[in-house]
Amino acid sequence: MSKVCNHSVFKILIVETDAASRQLLRLMLGDNNCVMIEATSRDEAISKYIQERPDIVILDTYMGNYNGFEVCKQMTQISAVYRTPIVMVSNFSDHKYIEQGYEAGAVDYITKPFDLFELRSRIRLILENCDSKDPLNNVAFRSDSTKTS
Repeated sequence: MSKVCNHSVFKILIVETDAASRQLLRLMLGDNNCVMIEATSRDEAISKYIQERPDIVILDTYMGNYNGFEVCKQMTQISAVYRTPIVMVSNFSDHKYIEQGYEAGAVDYITKPFDLFELRSRIRLILENCDSKDPLNNVAFRSDSTKTS
């Protein structure tokens, strides 16, 4: 994936309980311009979301005892200040689940199995727009060299 955003490196938080799916997402999205952060539970996801301030979250809809829609709502409430885009991924392609994802605050909903080209393209488009959507995202919350004073 080519460099996007105005950051030298961007962070992707992958929230997925299945190890094979996490590995597949890492392989499909990873390169030298991004840092992959992983979480396997709701609590770990929320903690890493707050601590790491990722540029984007890839969030599975199924998380064992919790559903990803609830986690998405929590992240959306937390990110009211720095507006991190959340992309939900799911085995469910029924319109009611897709609608539920958007209502929870997701900016996109991608069904499994993933198409490599589609997944990378959609993530790239979201990341290309990450700085332009929220000026505070550039200034107040980034620790890289693009931060202005």
